[in-house]
Amino acid sequence: MLIRLGTYSIKFKTFFAEDLGLGKEYKDIKVEFLQKVFHIWYVPIFPAEKHYRIKSKVTNDLIKETSAGMRTAINLKLLKLKTPFWSYTGSFVVALPILLVFGWFLYNAGTELKRDFKKKQRTSARISDKEVLVANPAIGDVYTFKILEVEAVTNANGHVANYKANPYFAPETMDYELNFIKGDSLGFLRTPNQKFLMYGNKVLTEFSLAKNQTELAIKGYQDYKILAKPNIAGAKTKLLVGIFEIKKEPVN
Repeated sequence: MLIRLGTYSIKFKTFFAEDLGLGKEYKDIKVEFLQKVFHIWYVPIFPAEKHYRIKSKVTNDLIKETSAGMRTAINLKLLKLKTPFWSYTGSFVVALPILLVFGWFLYNAGTELKRDFKKKQRTSARISDKEVLVANPAIGDVYTFKILEVEAVTNANGHVANYKANPYFAPETMDYELNFIKGDSLGFLRTPNQKFLMYGNKVLTEFSLAKNQTELAIKGYQDYKILAKPNIAGAKTKLLVGIFEIKKEPVN
């Protein structure tokens, strides 16, 4: 399919002798100003030059013989004329879908940034609440632990360099009641009647942690010895634990 493109001119203004400040000897002329445009399939894309033609008001024939004074007056008027807005029609048509797509991306990016900001605010508030609660443990507090499976990331030498969350398994939560406090040691017992999808039998039903360990676990996942089968150093997968929430025993 061939694309038709090129240029053409469209008349956009007509002036008479009195409009141009010419004398009565030019009373039978009219000057038509034309805008030349580049087009695609005859839709104006952007303007080129402006030019004019002189015609007889009586016969509408072209007048080719002009005087210096006439040309000066016409050129002065031509310099003052603004480019007609319709000469950009095609540019707007072409730009509109681009602007819409760009606007859509901006809107989505803004929405995503707003969502991330609110999420960080909620996380920060939750951590702040947990910091207060974890610093003042009491028998009967319920700790919601979150278990996350991670997989090894190897370096160029094939050695384990880091771990990242396994995208195929969502973290699983488990509730434990704080059932004893001895010095800096805290004891936890899994609360009954919980259902688990993946890790229920992989985490001990009862374990203890040092107070400073719980303080770290509220801020990120840790490798603690609370598993039925502890993690092996350098293993391809591991289970990490973090404290998602702490609920205080209601005061009667």
